[in-house]
Amino acid sequence: MDEIYYALKNAPDNDITNQYLTRLSNIPTVYFPDMKLVVPAKRVVISCKEEEEIHPYLLKCPDSFSQYTNVFIRLGASKELSCDSFACALRCLKEKTLKAGGPELTPQEYSDAIKAMQYFFRYLAFETKTITISGESLYFLSEAETIENSNMLVVSNNMYFKSALDRSNTERRMFLIGFGTLFEKNMRIDNCVENLQYLPETQKPYLLTEVVVERVVLDNIKKMTRNEALKLEEFIHGTDFLYGFLRLYRHTLELQGIKWNIEIETKFANHMKKVTFEQCSGIETVLYMKNIESGRKLGKEVLIENTNEKRFVHTEISEKAVCVYFDTSDSNWKQNVKKEITVYLNGLTCEKSFDAQTSLNLSEIIGMFDTPREIEMYLSQARIKEYTFETDILDESYSYPIPGDIVEERFHRYLDNDFGLIYEFDFKFVALEVDDPSFDAELEEDGEDDEQQNGKYTPTYMYVHIIRQLEPENELPLFQEYEIDFAKLPKCFPQTFQEACKEVRKILTEAWKKHENDRKRIVKRLMLKWHPDKNPDNVNFCTKVFQYIQQCLNRLDNGLDLQEEDDDSDSHTTGRNFSSNTSGTYWSSSGSYGNTRYDRYWRRYDRGRRYNESRYSNTSYNNTSSGNNSSRGTSGYYRNFHSYWRSSRRYTHTSYEPYHWYSMARIWHKQAELDLRQARESIELQEHPQYNWSCYNAHQAAEKALKAAWYSKDAKKIGISVSGHDLEALARDLDPSLRVVAREMSNLTGDYSAMRYPRTHTAQVPSEIYTRTKATGMIELAQKIITLVQNSYIR
Repeated sequence: MDEIYYALKNAPDNDITNQYLTRLSNIPTVYFPDMKLVVPAKRVVISCKEEEEIHPYLLKCPDSFSQYTNVFIRLGASKELSCDSFACALRCLKEKTLKAGGPELTPQEYSDAIKAMQYFFRYLAFETKTITISGESLYFLSEAETIENSNMLVVSNNMYFKSALDRSNTERRMFLIGFGTLFEKNMRIDNCVENLQYLPETQKPYLLTEVVVERVVLDNIKKMTRNEALKLEEFIHGTDFLYGFLRLYRHTLELQGIKWNIEIETKFANHMKKVTFEQCSGIETVLYMKNIESGRKLGKEVLIENTNEKRFVHTEISEKAVCVYFDTSDSNWKQNVKKEITVYLNGLTCEKSFDAQTSLNLSEIIGMFDTPREIEMYLSQARIKEYTFETDILDESYSYPIPGDIVEERFHRYLDNDFGLIYEFDFKFVALEVDDPSFDAELEEDGEDDEQQNGKYTPTYMYVHIIRQLEPENELPLFQEYEIDFAKLPKCFPQTFQEACKEVRKILTEAWKKHENDRKRIVKRLMLKWHPDKNPDNVNFCTKVFQYIQQCLNRLDNGLDLQEEDDDSDSHTTGRNFSSNTSGTYWSSSGSYGNTRYDRYWRRYDRGRRYNESRYSNTSYNNTSSGNNSSRGTSGYYRNFHSYWRSSRRYTHTSYEPYHWYSMARIWHKQAELDLRQARESIELQEHPQYNWSCYNAHQAAEKALKAAWYSKDAKKIGISVSGHDLEALARDLDPSLRVVAREMSNLTGDYSAMRYPRTHTAQVPSEIYTRTKATGMIELAQKIITLVQNSYIR
């Protein structure tokens, strides 16, 4: 061999090129006299420590041929050790097992594979960029003690997922051997996982968190009221929390010498918008694993059996949304939700992680969802640097109405009943009718002018956000149901005349199966859709359909079925009047109405329409753009409410308008009277009277009467500045006489909870403290409040 090496060393470069020599890299050409062994040059390294050799897969250049190192390098040897050196050793082991006919390793081969992987990851820890691996494949040792292609293996980086998979008997060959097995000491396991980023993309193993997802079993979910969920969403999407989080993140980046920019603000603002909350019970999760396909591709998700877990809180993350499910029946639900959000937001900053103190600060501000205004002061006390944020990043967050807010009367004219299925882009621009006085009673109309009638019969609407369209899809869009914050919402859609008549019959037939109040509202919506005044571009067609609706209503009111021949097109093209065979009710082409309860409603509607036209005739709702940027005119109306809202971007009131919800005020006042009646009856009990409950009922009567006054004065303040049980606070800003009586009543009863809970007293229970005299006084004062509210606020 010495003569061969000598010849190669002294041969002119132009006689034997490197290209020809490297073709010998897989041919045994390097001889080890002591071991009487010849190996390919690619297994040889010129300089390495003895303990780093892996016989016979990785060997140091033989000392007896040290003068020929340049020849060995030209043949394919390495000057020094690298990750590729140990990758080559693992490849040799894989080839040997294949030749032996099976994946199993002998004890010696297993030991050699462990050693190769140990040194591979030790050298990988020193890399700062993507390494190069010779050969097409990289091989690693699996938990099943077999050597597998690296891009078909999974690295366990989540103990919870791994233990669940172990219980389900998932095949161990798919997992990379644990780093704990490779390194008993001297190396951090988390560093090994992090260093995988320096492997070539096509040769990286998967992380367990990339292939396993935990999903909620939706069939087991029982939804609750969304009160707490809405509060949490308002908090997470609000400026106070977003500014606090961005302030913490900027502080962290500046400590690391990283410059802040507006793109970071926008990125995290968009992440916050994706977070939603679902208040429910029966939360149960199950694991799914994505199939690993050749070429580093992930296939379909497969359910993993026996991985069900019951939970009180769970965060489900997808590309488009982040949903936090939580169960308020758990006494620790607030603390659990805080932990979930903290973990999620810490995950968003994983590249530039928060330190321990900043993570603690983050957890603290997340816990302030009941008092978001305190976040700014808390961060200042924590010495977190202040700075001014770009408010434009939040424009989209406030470009839609807040669910639960009352629709101002000035926006009623934009509400559109002429549509069918509600599409996703309109899900946050929906108003729900919550009260329509014209359907609640047949009120006397004579002697009242148009303005009185309009105020008396004005419906009340609240903004709602649609969560999703419910299955199955109804062939009649009017009966399509949607899941919203607190109700289900039906809508409608038009066709040709014969088809419209057919749809009208179907809708009215279904409506007559429902409760009377639901039936009235469906009929109203149907009539709003086809009323000629609501369809100025198609008056003739809509007039005919509206006439047909009148005929159908007459038949149904008289107990008759709807006949298909009723939609004979010839009868609707002559322009003559139409009437029912069994009733004097009619609708003429000139626009006169009959005398059913629906006709009386439309007379009121028509007066209200004329009144609104005169009321709004000198009003304009304009986009406040200036110069050439104004795409809309500076006067006139927007085509609909949606256009107006979108153009405004933010919802701001130029002048505050109180909302007078008189019908709701009457309801609260009526309940106040009933509570007071109960207080009077309970005080007369002959056996074992408990006067604390008489006082409590009287207090409830007074509280509800004061809230009735607020519904009449300004319903917008209910639940905001007007809330709680403090009578003095409720009477603030009402008539002075009410404030005086409320103060007397508060002085007499003391703490509100004292009438119910023994813990507020030291020696006696409430039923022993409150006397007949005190109860009588409470009832008299409550009666005064009810009477004052009746005289001053109830319409």
